[in-house]
Amino acid sequence: MSYVIWLDSKDKSDYIQTTGRITYLSPRYEELPNRDYDKYRYLGIDTYRYVFEIYADEQGASIDSLNVGNTVTAYYYETQYTQEDKVNRYLKYLDSGSKTVYKKGNIIQTVGAVVICMCILLNLITYLLYQNGKIPY
Repeated sequence: MSYVIWLDSKDKSDYIQTTGRITYLSPRYEELPNRDYDKYRYLGIDTYRYVFEIYADEQGASIDSLNVGNTVTAYYYETQYTQEDKVNRYLKYLDSGSKTVYKKGNIIQTVGAVVICMCILLNLITYLLYQNGKIPY
């Protein structure tokens, strides 16, 4: 979980960056998305081999203002799932000119911190129960 939080919390300049022209922009890509149809956008850039899946609940209008042929800069990272699915779900920033059109929220960081705290709390409770003889070794 710490690794996932670290991947998602780097500075903008620390992510992989590619600049290119938009070749594909649509709310659907092949059979995707399989839920929340109005909240996703799929973006293809001519200098990157995969399509970006963007969850743009509140930022959908700013992404929809882009057009095929516009030049954008994408900041992202990849995992093994990117190569398996042929879709990159890890776009952190999308710039058009000097303006940031999309910035991914920190839900991953929040969920990761909650999970880590729950694990620590569970271990502490288990240890206290063991110390008081409520659970055997």
